[in-house]
Amino acid sequence: MRYFIFTVILIVCALHAAGDEPEIVIELTGEPAKTSIKNGIEIWDKNCRQLSKLLSGKTREYALYQITNVSTKDNNIWAADGARYRFVQYGKDGNYRKLLFRAKEPQTFVACAANTKESLDMTFEYQVDIGLTETEFLDAYALQASSVYLPAASGQTLYQISTKNKKPQFIRFVQGKPVARLDQTQANQFIQDEKQRLRQRAQDQQKAREQEAQKRRRESRRVALLEGGTLYDRMYMPRVIKPSQTQVSPSN
Repeated sequence: MRYFIFTVILIVCALHAAGDEPEIVIELTGEPAKTSIKNGIEIWDKNCRQLSKLLSGKTREYALYQITNVSTKDNNIWAADGARYRFVQYGKDGNYRKLLFRAKEPQTFVACAANTKESLDMTFEYQVDIGLTETEFLDAYALQASSVYLPAASGQTLYQISTKNKKPQFIRFVQGKPVARLDQTQANQFIQDEKQRLRQRAQDQQKAREQEAQKRRRESRRVALLEGGTLYDRMYMPRVIKPSQTQVSPSN
C-alpha cells in the first residue's frame, strides 16, 4: 500500500519588512492511499451464486477481510438440533446478503441468501432463524401464495405456493416465523392433526366442565347434609350432627 509522502520545506525569507514570520510550504508527492483492498469483494455486485463460488472453502475471517462493505449483523445463532453457526448479514430487510458460517474454528463458509426464496432455503435446510418474517414472505409471494384454513390456528398460518411443476408447496409459520416446508401429503396430515387436536381440546374442555359441575353438586349436597338435609335425606342418609344438637346424658 502506498502512502502520502510529506515533504516539508521551511523557507526562511529575509524580508525587508521587519516582523514578518517565516513562510511554510508543504509539497505533496506520491499517489493517494487506496480505501479498499485490491481485488476485494464488493458484495452488492455479486449474487448469491457468485458469492458462494468466491467464499467456498473460505473462512469468516477471510470473508470479513475481503468484503469491502461493513456488516450489519455478526453473531452466533443456533439450529433446532442445537448446532451452532455464525451468521453475518450485510444490508437490511428487503435488500441484503446473508452469510452462514460454521461457528467452530476455522468458521468455514456454509451458505448464502440474497432474497426471500434463498432465505427460506437456508432457514429450512439448516433449521436456523435468520430473521425471515411472514411479512417479507407475503411481499415476495403476493401472487403465488394463498392462505390455507386451519381449524385451530393458535398463532399458526399455512400458505400454499403455486410452483412451475404444478406440485403445490406449503409453508407453515408460527408467530410470524417460518418453521416448516411441507408437500401436499404432509400438509394434509398436518391439517388432520390440527382437526384432531381441536376435537381433543373440545373433549377435554367438556370433561372439565362436567367435573366442575359434579364438584359443585357434591358441595351443595355436603352443605345440605350439614344443615339437616331434606326429608328423604333425614330418613335414608347419614346425617352430620352438630355438637350443639348432641344430647348429654345426666350423670348419675
